Amino acid sequence: MNKVSLEVTYRHGRAIAAYLYLPRRTEDKAEHSRRVGSLVADLTQDGRLIGVEFTSARNVDVNALDQLLAEYKVPSVAHSDLAPLLAA
Repeated sequence: MNKVSLEVTYRHGRAIAAYLYLPRRTEDKAEHSRRVGSLVADLTQDGRLIGVEFTSARNVDVNALDQLLAEYKVPSVAHSDLAPLLAA
C-alpha cells in the first residue's frame, strides 16, 4: 500500500475509533505497538511506523499525530485525509 487510508469505526451512527493506514510494504506486519497519548503507533519489527490507531474519535489531536509522524520520519498527512474523523 503506497498511500494513506483512514478507516473509521462507528457505533450507533457515532464514530468511536479510527485507524490510519500509512504507506507500507506488502509483507509488513505490526510487531510492536506504542501508546502515545490517545494514539497507538503500530511498528514493524525493524521499527518503521505503518499505522496509527485513534482510540477516541472525539479527541483527535492532530498536533500529536504530526509529532508522531515526524518522530518516525513519515511525511505528514494532509488534514483533508482526516476530514471524516475531524467531523466526528
